Amino acid sequence: MTSTFRAIVAQTECEGKLFAGVKTPAARLRTRIRGSNFAQHDGTSTAARVCGGPCRSNCNRTAVASTPMMRISRILAFAGMIAPILAGGFSAKAAEIVRAVESFPEGQPPAYIGNGLIGYRIPTNPLAPGQAAASGYVMGFREEQFECLAYAPYPFATTLRMADAPAGSPDNIAAKTLKQTLSLSCGELTTEMLIPLGGDMVPATVLQFVSRRCPVVACQQIELTAPRAGEWIVESRVPCPAESRVYAAMPSQNQGVADIMLGLTTGRSRCGITLKVQTNIEAERLPFAAGADQTARQFRLRVSAGQKVVIRTLAATVTSEYHPEPDLDSCRLVNWTAAIGFHRLRRENRAEWAEIWKSRIKVTGDDVAQRYLDGCLYYLFSSAHASCRTSIPPFGLSQVLNYYGHVFWDTDIYMMPALVLIDPKTAYATIEYRARHLEAARKRAQLFGYPGAMYPWESDSTGAEATPSFVSTGWAEHHSTPCVAVGAWWYQQAAGDAAHARRVTWPILEAVCQWITGRVIKTDRGYELHDVISSYEGDLLLNNSSYVNGVCAQALRYGVRCAQLVGEQPDPRWAEIAEKLVIPSGPAPADSGIEGDIIWMHDKGWVSGAPTDMFMLGFPFDMPLGRERLRRTYDFFMSQLGPTERLNMGTSLTIGDGAFLGDRKGTYMLLHRLIKEESEPVWGMGLEFSGETTTCFITTMGGMLQTVMMGMTGLRFERDNWLAYEACLPEHWSRIEVDRIWLAGKPFRLVAEHGRKAQLIPIEQ
Repeated sequence: MTSTFRAIVAQTECEGKLFAGVKTPAARLRTRIRGSNFAQHDGTSTAARVCGGPCRSNCNRTAVASTPMMRISRILAFAGMIAPILAGGFSAKAAEIVRAVESFPEGQPPAYIGNGLIGYRIPTNPLAPGQAAASGYVMGFREEQFECLAYAPYPFATTLRMADAPAGSPDNIAAKTLKQTLSLSCGELTTEMLIPLGGDMVPATVLQFVSRRCPVVACQQIELTAPRAGEWIVESRVPCPAESRVYAAMPSQNQGVADIMLGLTTGRSRCGITLKVQTNIEAERLPFAAGADQTARQFRLRVSAGQKVVIRTLAATVTSEYHPEPDLDSCRLVNWTAAIGFHRLRRENRAEWAEIWKSRIKVTGDDVAQRYLDGCLYYLFSSAHASCRTSIPPFGLSQVLNYYGHVFWDTDIYMMPALVLIDPKTAYATIEYRARHLEAARKRAQLFGYPGAMYPWESDSTGAEATPSFVSTGWAEHHSTPCVAVGAWWYQQAAGDAAHARRVTWPILEAVCQWITGRVIKTDRGYELHDVISSYEGDLLLNNSSYVNGVCAQALRYGVRCAQLVGEQPDPRWAEIAEKLVIPSGPAPADSGIEGDIIWMHDKGWVSGAPTDMFMLGFPFDMPLGRERLRRTYDFFMSQLGPTERLNMGTSLTIGDGAFLGDRKGTYMLLHRLIKEESEPVWGMGLEFSGETTTCFITTMGGMLQTVMMGMTGLRFERDNWLAYEACLPEHWSRIEVDRIWLAGKPFRLVAEHGRKAQLIPIEQ
């Protein structure tokens, strides 16, 4: 077997079965089914039944009788697949993009699966309690009591033991994990492990995923073969998370329709969770057990030697953000999805992910970057969904205490542009969040004595300012307001129509432009913004941050254009202020070797460090600051970027600046530094800063997708000129392809080669 073939086999092997997703005539044969269909739940005291056969594909039947004709068909199908591989070709549609881990050192970050409404960090032993978060389930943080994400109930905790073994015996805790595989293609985590049962270490496979089809539902499937006959006790339990208390447990009348049903509260919000457990053999349901620290349900299984056992858990988690009685609605939803069935949920989840992966960025000439970009796409959409009402925190739902689940300008500037190109409906959810909370932004402006609307630096689920009062910078972080306006206009250009402009975009831009007009000070230099802090978060109370002033100027320009679009008369001061806002500049330091003026960070000049935020004035904002002045500023920055300088999230967009200015070598170098220093090596999750250990920073990964899809290809959100610049690809790259992006409601194929205008090829719908 050649190394190329081995790599393809490893990439396409899904669920332990080579080419499982390939549609062949044999796969479509109607054959006799052994066992019962698990989806037929009888609603009695026994758990639902699943087929015990060996098939693990996406079909609705789990066991297919093997006939000589089928075996021949499988051989022919395999030969048909292997022929193009040996000939040097391969169909990308058959490929699974996976991350596989076989060693588990202490401190290794756990895998993450989610969809923007719920998110789980799965421990090395996937049946042990892990971490969960849910959109809208929040608590008051410690003494200050500002809003913070709360730990949500984790639904996958399961133990198996022989009936005669006492609870808490080593059988419950001595499991050993052999391998974990995360399929980025469909959001499924598969764990191969050994579970101790009565002195035997029994091989088991655990499959877990979060549904995109019904985004409050998570699914788990455990498969193993009984080494000997006997009675097993299977216990499914939901630990009560920290800071929560149970306000409702299983109602007596729900005993026949749910296995575990809980209502939790933090005092600020409520969360409901309902579990249904299904097995492929008769299972006696034991009494529901509710305790202070966990709630559990046990099942007694009588198994035969060599019998395959399948245990499935469906869990629905609903928060009071979405329903006033979340525990009751979680019961309704889990029963609805149980009626749909595990296989159909899984199949439709895969179909939803397949739609997302039509927008995969394909790079020719850089396998390292390809792997990183695949991870960026997966983690962005593991944290984003069209149904989400609370937008996207910087870490998605992968963390609770890191930034507390608050929403920053990260969403508007780093994440939304990639979202709108890939899935406009999901991008709209982030814009809707800002529009829904415009009134909260108006109230905040009033507190500062300004007109219009002032969006918070850290926004909570109500749209209110949630920056901790002990943070010494939050009250000066005023650049979030123009960034919200810019993001709203970009969405309008990329996906919005006239009705959206009137209903959503114009109210946001008008209010923000009113705030800027009331915020600026007119001086002999023009218009200035005093007492701010740059997004670099260096010195406090600066005057004229080039980044803040530049973004405000661009928001005013967009405000004028939006007024014209909806037939309103813009304030004439908007255009004047935009042209006369001070952008500090001056000579570069004498020892820099740079001749001519550069853009300063603020009136005090340049500061040390890696202030990548100011270079975003070229890309993605396209500020009219003079290309040569931008180039000198960029060259100075690159000359100061030593090997020990910490990179940050802004680096992902600074790479786009390098492409904008034609620096192929620097772009390649900076990109690979970011991949090496701001991406953990196991699961490929992004970091906020080089050297950090907190993983799954969505901001950096969303920014990187935007940089490649737009910065390197020359694409901009301008309806009369989508392809504004020639493509500039990093050194060693020869081509970028995206099979589908969305612009103005229409799908296009994007193809870019260095030094040429990219192509937008319409796709027949």
